[in-house]
Order: sequence, then C-alpha cells, then structure tokens
Amino acid sequence: MPSRIIKALILFLTLTMTLSAASVSGQRLEDTFESEDNLRKFSFSSFEEGERDFLENTRFFLQTTEAGDEIYSWFGHSGLSVENEKYGISKTFDWGVFAFSPTFYMDFIFGRLYYSLMVSPSSYSLSKAEWEDRKLTRVELMIPLEAKKDVINFLNYNSLSENSTYLYHHYEDNCATRIRDIYDAATGGAFRTWAESISTGRSYRDFTTEIMYRNFPVNWTLNFLQGPSVDTTLTLWEACFLPEVLEKAIMEYSSAESSVLHESTRSESARKGNLVAESAVAGLIAAAFLIYTYKCHRRIWALLMSLILTFLTVLSLVLIFMMCFSNHDVTYFNENIVIVNPLLIIPLCSALRCLFGKKGREAALCLSSLRVFFCLSLALLVAKGLFMGTLHQDNLAQILFVMALYATGFRKRS
Repeated sequence: MPSRIIKALILFLTLTMTLSAASVSGQRLEDTFESEDNLRKFSFSSFEEGERDFLENTRFFLQTTEAGDEIYSWFGHSGLSVENEKYGISKTFDWGVFAFSPTFYMDFIFGRLYYSLMVSPSSYSLSKAEWEDRKLTRVELMIPLEAKKDVINFLNYNSLSENSTYLYHHYEDNCATRIRDIYDAATGGAFRTWAESISTGRSYRDFTTEIMYRNFPVNWTLNFLQGPSVDTTLTLWEACFLPEVLEKAIMEYSSAESSVLHESTRSESARKGNLVAESAVAGLIAAAFLIYTYKCHRRIWALLMSLILTFLTVLSLVLIFMMCFSNHDVTYFNENIVIVNPLLIIPLCSALRCLFGKKGREAALCLSSLRVFFCLSLALLVAKGLFMGTLHQDNLAQILFVMALYATGFRKRS
C-alpha cells in the first residue's frame, strides 16, 4: 500500500475513532451502601439520659496506616476505632476490604469495585501494622456527646451483612472518605463547610502522581489512563480521599494531636521527582538508542521498535475499553487516545516484517507511519496551547515521551 495512502488512512481513522470513542457514563450500580444517603437517616443530635455514662466513656479514633510496599497500599489506609474501657469495647471499622464474589475479576475489569466494611478487634490493626512494618498513628475525634449515639447506631447499621458492601471509587468513595463523611455528620456538617472553604491548589493527579514517584513505569502508565476529570483543583474536603490528608485536616480542624501506636523501622523517604522531565528524558534516551540501532543494527532496531509499539498498542486498546465499556470514569474523554491508539498496529506490523523479512521496504513504511503519529502529537500539543480551557488534561509527560519516539521516523531510509 503506498505510503501516502497509509498516512491518509491513519489521519482519517484517528479522527473517526477519536470521535466515536466519546466516553459513556458508567451506570451507578444498585444495592450498594451509599455513605451520605444512609447517614441522613440518623439525626446525630440526641440521646437518652440513661445513656450518658456509656457515651461519655466512648471514644472514637481515626487510625492512619502509612504507605506499604504493594501498589494497592501506596496510598495508606484509614480505619475508625471505637473504644470504651469501662464497658470493655474495642473495635475497629475498616472500609478497605475487597468484597469477593464469583464475578469478582470480571467486576474489577469493568470498574465495578465492590468493597466491604469489616469489623475487628482494635488489636488487629496494631498487629497488622507491626507485621507489615508500617507506621500506625491515631487521632481522637472530638465528637459531641449528642452525636455519639447515632455514630454508634450508624456503625452498627452499616455493619449488617446487607449493608456492608459499597461501590468503591479511588477518589470519591474509599476507606478515608467513609470516615470523613461520618465525622462530618457528627459535627452537623461543620467539618465539610470548613474543609470546602480551603483550596489545596492541587488536583487528584497532583496528589497521586507524587505518591507514585517510587515507580516511573507505573506512574507514567496510570497517568496515561486517567483523563481530564482528575485535573480540577481540589478543596481540602475532596483531598481527604487520602488517609494522610484526612488525618492532617481533622487535626487542624479540631486542634487535636496524633499519637503513634507503632513506629516503622523503614528508613527510606518518599522519592521526589518531576514526571514531565523524567518522561522527556526517558523518551530522548529511547529515541537515541533507536536511531543508533537503525543505522548499525537494523534487526535490533526492528526488535526494539516492535516491543515499544506492542506496548503502546496494547495500552491503547486498554484505554479504549476503559473509556467506552467500563465504569472507570477517571478514564473518560481521555485525550491520549489521539496520540496512542490502535492504529499503531500499522507501524507495528511493518516493524515485525522488518524483523523477519525485508528490512528496507518495511522499515520505510514504519518510519512513514511514525511521522504521521508525530504530527498528530504535535497537533494535539498546539491545540492544547490554543484551547487551554477545553483541553485541560495534564498529559504533557505522555505527549513528550511518545513524540520523542515518533520523531525517530524522520530519519532518512538508508
């Protein structure tokens, strides 16, 4: 197929696919325990005089566990501890437990992340922190006496088997936001009013990217898959999706102090970085190596190019699926589908044929296709500069990385 036809086909199909990939809103699932809706069933404003002694001796603690080694634990964890020494009560309520079912893996793929509330002895949290060598702190929640009864009633109600499962959302409904909502209800909405009046000046992407600097490939990939919905500036209320932020916010709001239940022996500190700079450098290094091998070791070039294009093609298919067919709403309307899309199969096939067949002809077709994708990436970059209010997705790291790779297509065939 002539090179010009290939270029025109890539441009046409990219535009068509981008328009048809307009993301659909996921369906809100039924029979899950909605946090704020169920909290409204309780008044948090009265108690019987005969309950005074019990309530006065009941204390509530926010327990925060620092990040662990596994990717699912990078963001830390929050739990709510209820203690009453006089009546022998010491329980921890944990909203961070997977709700396994026969369809668990399929539900996970489609973005239906079911989590459950687990109630355990408070000693379990300490033992777990010690076993995993993760720092565990706690802050006492200053809850008015008249609200304590319904906090307890709500926790008991939430603990029932028919009420324990909820639809997890990494940013909007997780182990930290559940406790945030309970504390807000106990303060009569005062905590939310206060927290919403404070701007963090940061987005969901800013917060999570900082945490994920420990692993560049994971950081880059997860940022690639997330669309513009995670790039709006957050209030402190919204930022409380992170256990560490929730702890600090409650301490500031109530002038409370935290105490350490277990100190970690970890010596490493969170790595700081700049994803845009790291992506640009990684792209330039890869591009330089591709240019060198193209000139001196054509088969090695074809192998490396095939591996890179395979990764990007698969990643584009994952993004298409998440955008169009899943409840992973953070992927919707993702601009990255313009610069990394399934049409990369064209240069991929050419690179594979160059690896196993005719080197010259297929290399030329691959390079020609890469030039088209470079132009698409450049066009997106220019469009973002012209229409900042509309194309506000923070994806410069992804654009610079792939542009460096695609720019290798401009070398002349030799």
